[in-house]
Amino acid sequence: MRPLQLYLLLVGFHLGQLVWYAPRLPETVASHFNAAGEPDGWMARGVFVGFLAGLSLFYLAAFFGVAAVVRRTPAAVVSLPNKEYWLAPERAAATRRAITGELFKVAATTQALMIVVTQLTAEVGLGRRRTLSDAFWVALAAYFGVLAWRLVALFRRFRLPAGTGETEAGEGGGKIEPD
Repeated sequence: MRPLQLYLLLVGFHLGQLVWYAPRLPETVASHFNAAGEPDGWMARGVFVGFLAGLSLFYLAAFFGVAAVVRRTPAAVVSLPNKEYWLAPERAAATRRAITGELFKVAATTQALMIVVTQLTAEVGLGRRRTLSDAFWVALAAYFGVLAWRLVALFRRFRLPAGTGETEAGEGGGKIEPD
């Protein structure tokens, strides 16, 4: 499954999750939690569901907006390792597709975190758990771990291929001369 498809699937799942829980949640729902995972702020059910749905749709628009910018930004203002190599005319389209793919991997990861947090919050609202417990912190740590992994993968993806004859920095048009 492509990153964009996975992201759209997760957005749909989250909206479905909200539709499922909306009639089941109490009139007032815990919506903010302290560091111990204990509720310390509440919202009306409709506001809570509407806020989370709106947040998902806002992220959807934001990620699509950033993807559009990635496709249209002039190479001169792009900050990318070895950009002269990767944004050369014969590679520019593939490079921009790769960046957009990475963007939607991050989007899918963010949406997955929203699904987990919505689930934990709904369980508190339904009385199935008293606090968010350690599950929230595990999910948050996993989120940041995946983001770090994607960042490393992005830098590895845009290293210069062996045998390109260009400097590692890709700046200044320097060449590595054979011995």
